[in-house]
Amino acid sequence: MEIIYGKSTEQFAKALGSHLKHEVIERNSILLNGEEIDIEKGIFIRHNKKISYIDFKDDYRRHKVLKKLLKLNNLNLILKCQFRKDEIPSSKVVPFTYFVKDMKSLSSVVGLKPKINYDKLLFKGTIWDNRKLVLDKLKMICNTDTKRTLTIREYYKECLKYKIGLSLPGHGNLCYREFEYFGLGVATIMPALKNLTHNRLLPDVHYAAINGDGTSSEVAERIIKKFNELRSNKPMRESIINNARKWFNENVAFPNSCKLALDMLAF
Repeated sequence: MEIIYGKSTEQFAKALGSHLKHEVIERNSILLNGEEIDIEKGIFIRHNKKISYIDFKDDYRRHKVLKKLLKLNNLNLILKCQFRKDEIPSSKVVPFTYFVKDMKSLSSVVGLKPKINYDKLLFKGTIWDNRKLVLDKLKMICNTDTKRTLTIREYYKECLKYKIGLSLPGHGNLCYREFEYFGLGVATIMPALKNLTHNRLLPDVHYAAINGDGTSSEVAERIIKKFNELRSNKPMRESIINNARKWFNENVAFPNSCKLALDMLAF
């Protein structure tokens, strides 16, 4: 078996290698049939003369690498983190899962029990374009302090102070934020997902879904309504938190996400 990973996928690649007790090699490109293929955001696996690939690219619309791989006669399967139905009409490309920025740091803070702020909505992230238009209308309930620079562990500890968090799409429809919320026990408000995961994330089961279409005022109004609903309805809030944490443990946490990948690839 040969496992080659791009630098953006180091965390999962090393977890996969550790689970398999097999060496993994960092290399941002590979040579296939005389053609160089960029795998900076992917993991390339050669096993029993078959080739598999795990794609971590955020932009679901760019498929240059995948189109090259799909031409291979010995392609086994492509697991895609940002998967949208009908984007690539091939049974060889299937939805996978998504991850957090730093699993080790997240795991180290999970048992901490800080004082909870039930009256504020958690959001930390880059405030740009449409995000800013929405967040400007949430200032009464949402602390969007961008002046403090936090380490990733400090950020995770900050998240533990909240029971309800907001996630708005960034470069991709999925991002680290919502999965970090899942793992940290924060009920997540976000627009209904357009992307798919292998084990489905269900609206109002694993996260509190809102309609993300319309003006910034309309979206902000829906967020406020959902926030107040979750704040006042503890059984609903706790149900979403527990469902999301279970999904996280089965699909994101190590080694279960490694086992999922290998099961899907039929190793």
